[in-house]
Amino acid sequence: MRGKSIVLKVLALMIIVGLLSVTGVIAAEETITGYVEKNDSGSIIISADNGESFMVKGQDLSGMVGKSVQVTGTLEESADGKAIMVTAVEEIKE
Repeated sequence: MRGKSIVLKVLALMIIVGLLSVTGVIAAEETITGYVEKNDSGSIIISADNGESFMVKGQDLSGMVGKSVQVTGTLEESADGKAIMVTAVEEIKE
């Protein structure tokens, strides 16, 4: 009887995690390549090679303005636009 209870709890947890990942609550990390820039309001953004712009969150990249970088992090979308919560950054030497 106890074994069934554990199996049901594990199954319920798997279903919840699956639903959260489908709805985007659990976001996968992505890698973006582009240039670090400062926009008109003074915010640091990544101007990606694909033409999109992402506001930088999670790390201070102000010392890298003008440099080509590869950033890894989770993407966020809000009324203000797209953002990336940066977990890793690497300067691309040309």
